[in-house]
Amino acid sequence: MTMLTRSLAGLTLILLSSVGMAQTTIQREAPFESRHPYDNPSRRGQPELFDFRQKESVFYEKALRQDWNTALTYMQTLTFATCAMRVGGGQKAVASSLKHSAGTSSEWVALNRLAKRYASCAPTIGRVDPAVLRGAVAEAMWKSNSIVPQAATSTPTGEYLAGLFEIQPRGDVRNRFENIPMSWLGRCAAFAMPDQSAALLKSNPGSPEEKSATAALIAASDRCGLKPSELPLDVATYRAAVADALYLSSLQAR
Repeated sequence: MTMLTRSLAGLTLILLSSVGMAQTTIQREAPFESRHPYDNPSRRGQPELFDFRQKESVFYEKALRQDWNTALTYMQTLTFATCAMRVGGGQKAVASSLKHSAGTSSEWVALNRLAKRYASCAPTIGRVDPAVLRGAVAEAMWKSNSIVPQAATSTPTGEYLAGLFEIQPRGDVRNRFENIPMSWLGRCAAFAMPDQSAALLKSNPGSPEEKSATAALIAASDRCGLKPSELPLDVATYRAAVADALYLSSLQAR
């Protein structure tokens, strides 16, 4: 379904439930699995830091999956979230949907309620992964706050990393690569590299700048003890994870 053939009115957002519930709105490709695991940062002490060269960023950029359909989905979902916040009279209209752990039934109920309440804000008919809707809501709220937290000024310690991953939303097992949830990558980017994460969210979905920013963040994720291998990675899903984490970190920075 292309942008030319889609209607611009009457969408009821529905979510793809990870807990066996009915499916819902704006369509994205099914999550794909990686054959390459990450090192689990919870099992590491002091992280190993590297001075990444540009060629490593290019290496990851080639492994990224970015297509117009998923980019369009994210743009439409971000438009919905921004509209819902405006129509609802501010952040309180959408903030409650982010108070639940990702991938849980309570999150699904909250996001589905949000989608139905502000259905008039949805630009097209389709389906959307709840992780993408959650990320779009977080991005809209983060842009409203306009707060970029400060990164750690010294080498991250084991204690810092433990705290970083301890606050991740629990329960989301859909968007992960083997033993590492996508949310860990988002937390790493937002807390260790907030300026670069902000640059990612300021780029247009589907743009070369978005892809380059994603590649650079992933290449530098070793700062958090994450050691990615060559793998296909959906740019929109990663952006959603970074947005969710950056919004959370902006709350702590207030």
